[in-house]
Amino acid sequence: MKKINFFNLRFAATAILLLVFVACEKTDPDQMIEGEAISQERSVKTGQTDPCEKEQSFLELYTKDNIDVGHVSIMNDGTNIYVTYFADEGWFLKETNLFVGKKEDIPLKKDGEPDKDKFPFVDKFIMPITSYEYVIPIVEGEDCYVVLAHAKVNNCDDDVDCGECDGKATNLTLRYDGDTDAVITVIQKKDAVVVFDETVAAGEEFSFVGTDKKGTLGTEITIKVDGVVNTKIHTSCSQPLYIGLVKGDFTIVDGYSRNGGQFCTSTTPPPNNDDDCDCEGKVTNLTMTYDGDTDALITVKQKKDDVVIFNENVDAGEEFSFVGTDKGTLGTEIYLSINGDQNTAIHTSCSQPIYIGMTSGSFTIVDGYSKNGGQLCTGDNSNIREEYDDSEEEKCKDKSAWADGGIIFKEYFDTDKWGLVGEYCLEECELVIAFKAFMTTDFAITSGGPGNIDFLAYYNFAPNYMGHKIYLNSDYLNSNTDNPVGNIVVSDLDNDGLWEVKVDNTDRPDLKFLGGAYLFVGTLDDYSTSIFQFPYIYQLNTERDFIIFQLDF
Repeated sequence: MKKINFFNLRFAATAILLLVFVACEKTDPDQMIEGEAISQERSVKTGQTDPCEKEQSFLELYTKDNIDVGHVSIMNDGTNIYVTYFADEGWFLKETNLFVGKKEDIPLKKDGEPDKDKFPFVDKFIMPITSYEYVIPIVEGEDCYVVLAHAKVNNCDDDVDCGECDGKATNLTLRYDGDTDAVITVIQKKDAVVVFDETVAAGEEFSFVGTDKKGTLGTEITIKVDGVVNTKIHTSCSQPLYIGLVKGDFTIVDGYSRNGGQFCTSTTPPPNNDDDCDCEGKVTNLTMTYDGDTDALITVKQKKDDVVIFNENVDAGEEFSFVGTDKGTLGTEIYLSINGDQNTAIHTSCSQPIYIGMTSGSFTIVDGYSKNGGQLCTGDNSNIREEYDDSEEEKCKDKSAWADGGIIFKEYFDTDKWGLVGEYCLEECELVIAFKAFMTTDFAITSGGPGNIDFLAYYNFAPNYMGHKIYLNSDYLNSNTDNPVGNIVVSDLDNDGLWEVKVDNTDRPDLKFLGGAYLFVGTLDDYSTSIFQFPYIYQLNTERDFIIFQLDF
């Protein structure tokens, strides 16, 4: 069996780990193996915990501003690795990203940063939680693992039951704010699928559900009133969606997204109208979301000299970024194409409004900077709630946290900005077995001979090995020769998947076990020659030819 130990990568080392095996109470005398019936039998545990169980390894979860928000524990049982996230009091897990494997298999971004979104274990939680466990089977032949643990956390109140739109909206409940009853038609952008088409009274609420392959409403819906387009709502989550949002003659009164669960009420922050977010001196770089329905080759071209600054395949709903090459800017205008066909153009000279949340064609700006104005402002004033609470919004803002394994990523990635990493190695646990008992005529017998017949000693714990013997103690015989009494055999006698230790008197059937019997199974570090510290102690009041100890593993 193998256990995991945590090693600092700066000082790679190998160590023996310890497995623990604790005795359990013997069964009822009438149910003893092979008819063993011991009157007034007593089985005593010393209170010793698993001698092979190393303490769990713990990694602290730190945000980039060095806030300790929780920890990650790592342990194993020889079959599986158990990685458990724990959020500190007042913090909650919104997302976990975990990699456990070989260093060379860590998914990386182009800049060398570990790509947490491509880790093999990624979970998002609609309802924030305080702990989450991963059970990962140990791969045969792999003894060392790199562990990268990331979490998205926040410190919202414990009763938070809503989340930001994430993964596209799945269903909406709207209120029709028109003055007269009308036929309301809701159409998904992809394939023009009609998801609602009924007469709705003025002031009445109505609901509909997305029908794309993932059960969402896709990237956008169009709402018609009596056959005339009234408004469109982006449902890709690239723009704010929340309860209370007004679009045309409609108000969102309830809604859910695929990964974020129920929408919150008025969670959109106000626009940043500070002077330090104005577009000035031309845009230098943009991050955009592709709102198309299918993966596509996206090409971004600057107007000046037709310079291509981005040309890659992008998944539907995926973000991508690019940087200008015209004296560090994007020039006056850029053109975005999908699979070679121009989809839209965006003015980047700052002569026309450009802001985070702006949609142009099949693209939405999610971040961007200008040469002299810094980061672009967020949105316009049309969809902003009046009762915005800045302190509460900051409190509930999700934070990114990496587990601190003690080694900066630059050990692997030649950069010092991406967090921390730890390595965990598996080693075999070495156990020993020792025995002492009393026989009729008060003879004492011990394990460890030949050569150790005058004191108690140990053998290596070897299941199914037939060579271990017990010997008469020479102190009783005044003899320098070996006097074997019987055997110690470890086997699964009753085929229950747990080991039994059988000690017999095969070599001296004239001697019977009577009185105290003491068995130790554990690590050499925990081994003591004091029989009263042994984890198994039996008191036999009836003469026996053998004793069977039931182990707990």
